[in-house]
Amino acid sequence: MNIDLVALICGEMTVLARPVYLAVGVAGLYAIYTCIRLSGSSPPTENMPN
Repeated sequence: MNIDLVALICGEMTVLARPVYLAVGVAGLYAIYTCIRLSGSSPPTENMPN
């Protein structure tokens, strides 16, 4: 779609837009970290009847 919503709302690289881009970047890095951490954990055990 080629639409920059942050630039549309805040303006092109204004003082207000930079923290928004920073927050999006930090959230992306945190999401990657969380996915890696969760993929390394063991799956939950189910209580199966005997």
